[in-house]
Amino acid sequence: MSTYFPSGKDLAGRRKWYVIDAAGQTVGHLASEVASILSGKRSPEWTPFMDMGDHVVVINARKAVFEGKQGRPEALPPSHPLSGRPARDNRQGDDSETPGASDRTRH
Repeated sequence: MSTYFPSGKDLAGRRKWYVIDAAGQTVGHLASEVASILSGKRSPEWTPFMDMGDHVVVINARKAVFEGKQGRPEALPPSHPLSGRPARDNRQGDDSETPGASDRTRH
């Protein structure tokens, strides 16, 4: 018995078009489903190194729902470079930048 191998000539004619309504659906789940269709993993003839995917059109994408932490802005700690606040200098014992440090005498 020989192994079936899909021909590249027939693939363009077998591709399907999917129209997906994103209204009220979670963005992460929707993206996962669309990626599965685009990669062709829903097809029984799927081959990893060939373009086996179908075409996808997503409508009402503005009405998709973000759940979890994606919908809220993330609070960054003050020391993070993108927080917009200057970082504190946590060094201790370095008197070289302290005003009047050169006048002090160490014993």
